[in-house]
Amino acid sequence: NDQRLAKRHLVYYTDENTPIRTNTAFLLGAYLVCVQGWSPEQAALPFAAIEPSPFKPFRDATYLPSEYPLTLLDCFSSLHKAIMVNFFNYDEFDVEDYEFWDHPLNGDLHMVMPC
Repeated sequence: NDQRLAKRHLVYYTDENTPIRTNTAFLLGAYLVCVQGWSPEQAALPFAAIEPSPFKPFRDATYLPSEYPLTLLDCFSSLHKAIMVNFFNYDEFDVEDYEFWDHPLNGDLHMVMPC
Protein backbone atom coordinates (compact mmCIF):
# COMPACT_ATOMS: atom_id res chain seq x y z
CA ASN A 1 0.00 0.00 0.00
CA ASP A 2 2.63 2.49 -1.08
CA GLN A 3 0.89 5.87 -1.23
CA ARG A 4 3.25 7.01 -4.00
CA LEU A 5 1.50 4.48 -6.24
CA ALA A 6 -2.07 5.36 -5.17
CA LYS A 7 -2.87 7.47 -8.24
CA ARG A 8 -0.92 5.42 -10.76
CA HIS A 9 -2.34 2.92 -13.21
CA LEU A 10 -0.94 -0.56 -13.64
CA VAL A 11 -0.59 -1.70 -17.22
CA TYR A 12 0.37 -5.32 -17.72
CA TYR A 13 1.14 -6.66 -21.16
CA THR A 14 1.14 -10.38 -21.87
CA ASP A 15 1.68 -12.65 -24.82
CA GLU A 16 -1.08 -13.48 -27.31
CA ASN A 17 -0.69 -17.15 -26.35
CA THR A 18 -4.08 -18.10 -24.85
CA PRO A 19 -2.82 -20.31 -21.98
CA ILE A 20 -0.23 -17.68 -20.97
CA ARG A 21 -2.86 -14.94 -21.17
CA THR A 22 -5.26 -17.03 -19.05
CA ASN A 23 -2.61 -17.76 -16.41
CA THR A 24 -1.70 -14.07 -16.31
CA ALA A 25 -5.33 -13.08 -15.76
CA PHE A 26 -5.59 -15.63 -12.97
CA LEU A 27 -2.47 -14.30 -11.23
CA LEU A 28 -3.71 -10.71 -11.45
CA GLY A 29 -7.15 -11.70 -10.15
CA ALA A 30 -5.67 -13.87 -7.39
CA TYR A 31 -3.70 -10.84 -6.22
CA LEU A 32 -6.92 -8.83 -6.06
CA VAL A 33 -8.65 -11.57 -4.02
CA CYS A 34 -5.73 -12.45 -1.71
CA VAL A 35 -4.08 -9.09 -1.11
CA GLN A 36 -6.65 -6.44 -1.93
CA GLY A 37 -9.63 -8.34 -0.46
CA TRP A 38 -11.79 -8.13 -3.58
CA SER A 39 -14.69 -10.53 -4.01
CA PRO A 40 -14.35 -13.17 -6.74
CA GLU A 41 -16.94 -11.32 -8.80
CA GLN A 42 -15.07 -8.02 -8.49
CA ALA A 43 -11.80 -9.70 -9.51
CA ALA A 44 -13.41 -11.38 -12.55
CA LEU A 45 -15.26 -8.30 -13.78
CA PRO A 46 -12.37 -6.57 -15.63
CA PHE A 47 -11.65 -9.79 -17.53
CA ALA A 48 -15.31 -10.53 -18.29
CA ALA A 49 -15.54 -7.21 -20.11
CA ILE A 50 -13.07 -8.35 -22.80
CA GLU A 51 -14.94 -9.56 -25.88
CA PRO A 52 -14.40 -11.92 -27.45
CA SER A 53 -12.91 -13.65 -24.45
CA PRO A 54 -9.19 -14.35 -24.95
CA PHE A 55 -9.17 -16.83 -22.07
CA LYS A 56 -9.24 -20.59 -22.08
CA PRO A 57 -11.00 -22.56 -19.32
CA PHE A 58 -8.76 -24.34 -16.83
CA ARG A 59 -8.92 -28.13 -16.62
CA ASP A 60 -7.30 -31.09 -14.96
CA ALA A 61 -3.84 -32.22 -16.01
CA THR A 62 -4.92 -35.34 -17.90
CA TYR A 63 -5.09 -35.69 -21.67
CA LEU A 64 -8.68 -36.92 -21.59
CA PRO A 65 -11.51 -34.67 -22.73
CA SER A 66 -12.33 -32.12 -20.04
CA GLU A 67 -15.67 -32.74 -18.36
CA TYR A 68 -15.62 -29.67 -16.12
CA PRO A 69 -13.93 -26.60 -17.58
CA LEU A 70 -13.22 -23.95 -14.95
CA THR A 71 -13.58 -20.23 -15.67
CA LEU A 72 -11.54 -17.47 -14.08
CA LEU A 73 -14.53 -16.74 -11.82
CA ASP A 74 -14.61 -20.41 -10.74
CA CYS A 75 -10.92 -20.19 -9.82
CA PHE A 76 -11.28 -16.87 -7.97
CA SER A 77 -14.30 -18.27 -6.10
CA SER A 78 -12.35 -21.37 -5.07
CA LEU A 79 -9.43 -19.28 -3.88
CA HIS A 80 -11.77 -17.02 -1.90
CA LYS A 81 -13.44 -20.06 -0.31
CA ALA A 82 -10.02 -21.50 0.62
CA ILE A 83 -9.16 -18.21 2.34
CA MET A 84 -12.52 -18.08 4.17
CA VAL A 85 -12.13 -21.61 5.61
CA ASN A 86 -8.40 -21.15 6.42
CA PHE A 87 -7.15 -23.61 3.80
CA PHE A 88 -4.94 -20.82 2.45
CA ASN A 89 -3.33 -17.85 4.16
CA TYR A 90 -1.37 -15.53 1.87
CA ASP A 91 0.68 -14.09 4.73
CA GLU A 92 1.75 -17.54 5.96
CA PHE A 93 2.38 -19.22 2.60
CA ASP A 94 5.87 -20.75 2.59
CA VAL A 95 7.27 -20.25 -0.92
CA GLU A 96 10.50 -22.14 -0.21
CA ASP A 97 8.58 -25.15 1.10
CA TYR A 98 6.25 -25.06 -1.92
CA GLU A 99 9.16 -24.86 -4.37
CA PHE A 100 10.95 -27.74 -2.63
CA TRP A 101 7.94 -30.08 -2.90
CA ASP A 102 7.08 -28.80 -6.39
CA HIS A 103 10.39 -30.08 -7.79
CA PRO A 104 10.06 -33.49 -9.52
CA LEU A 105 13.02 -34.91 -7.56
CA ASN A 106 11.15 -34.17 -4.30
CA GLY A 107 7.84 -35.64 -5.36
CA ASP A 108 6.25 -32.97 -7.56
CA LEU A 109 3.60 -32.60 -4.84
CA HIS A 110 0.84 -30.02 -4.80
CA MET A 111 -1.52 -30.01 -1.88
CA VAL A 112 -5.12 -29.19 -2.75
CA MET A 113 -6.50 -29.57 0.76
CA PRO A 114 -5.13 -29.09 4.26
CA CYS A 115 -3.46 -32.01 6.00
